[in-house]
Amino acid sequence: MNRTSNLRAVLIAACLLLLFGGTSYAKMKMPPTGASCVSTSGTVTNMGSDGSECSAEADGKNGSKSTADATGSGSDAESTTDGGGIAKATASDGALASGFADSGKCTSNGTGSGTQADCNVGGGGIGKSTASSGGISGANANAKCKSTTTASNNGLAENLCNASGSKTTATADGGTAMSESLAKCDTKASATGDGSDAEATCNHNGSKVTATATGGGIAMGFDYQKPVCTPNGGTAKVKSPMGNCP
Repeated sequence: MNRTSNLRAVLIAACLLLLFGGTSYAKMKMPPTGASCVSTSGTVTNMGSDGSECSAEADGKNGSKSTADATGSGSDAESTTDGGGIAKATASDGALASGFADSGKCTSNGTGSGTQADCNVGGGGIGKSTASSGGISGANANAKCKSTTTASNNGLAENLCNASGSKTTATADGGTAMSESLAKCDTKASATGDGSDAEATCNHNGSKVTATATGGGIAMGFDYQKPVCTPNGGTAKVKSPMGNCP
């Protein structure tokens, strides 16, 4: 075989290598992917190759839209909307996230195994629920108001705004925080550390109540009765129309 023939053989071999090599690369196993669901009418479900799942449901009226995204084994995201509501639920690393909106806007974000983020909005309200590291967070709005909850490190944060123009905020980092605004008023509860408990409730228009507990303390504030503050070796603080403590 002469030099020209040798060169031709080498070129043919190179082309075959590129051709079949390219094919083998195309067949390489792709990394696992998450689940994504979007609906403006009807129900959409999906399962990711990574073991996640999602569900999105919308009634198809007044611009309703549901979005649910999940990544990571065991992660589950669910969203439901009616009457023009907008809901988005995002779950990752084994968390659960759910959102329901009826003529309002709801956002739920959960990260980590044992974590749960829930949001429930009606009457045109706005809700945002965020949970991580085993926390449980629930934001609830039954009127055109704003509800925000954040829970982390196995903490529990729950709240409810029940009147137009009201605002509730609850933050729990290893403790329990609960806030309720049952009139056009503002409440804020913050708990840090295991055993800490902060609760804030208002029943009268225009009032504002703040409760903060750390290190196992208990703080309970109201706008209709005197506050309760029990430090228990930590701290407990309340600011309210019925008095402050300590």
